[in-house]
Amino acid sequence: AFDMIQANTFGDAHLFQPLIDAVLRGGDVYLLSVDFPSYIEAHKAVEAAYRQHDEWITKSILSVARMAKFSSDRSIQEYAEEVWNIEPAPVSG
Repeated sequence: AFDMIQANTFGDAHLFQPLIDAVLRGGDVYLLSVDFPSYIEAHKAVEAAYRQHDEWITKSILSVARMAKFSSDRSIQEYAEEVWNIEPAPVSG
């Protein structure tokens, strides 16, 4: 992807140089550029699966049906109790 940027594929490469410098010179703390090829491969697999319309619908329904109950309130409460070890604060209304 950096080669394409530097080849002016998306416009003046000079405009993108700070971005490239940030990633290649220690700014890629989450290693996004390292994972990018596997991201592209995963995206291609998703695109191929999506083209199989009936199979995609089946997978989508099964995915939702197999999900556990999710509640952001429950999740935050669990983090507060188990990770942060804090008590709820009273809220006046």
